Amino acid sequence: MNINQLEKELDESVQTFNEEVNSLLSSHKKEHFTADDMEELGRQVYYTFNEFKGSLIKYLKQLEK
Repeated sequence: MNINQLEKELDESVQTFNEEVNSLLSSHKKEHFTADDMEELGRQVYYTFNEFKGSLIKYLKQLEK
């Protein structure tokens, strides 16, 4: 993996997060968020950070070689 591949993976994670959150928000334009909605948002944040971590660790391990 090189820096461009890392950047691509991180961009993909951000794009996926953006799509998921926009989907969640679009169904609640005039409603209040529920606890379930907040849990889903929390899951999406977790998934995105976890993907970031995995990509960064993979890149850094490759640098150690």
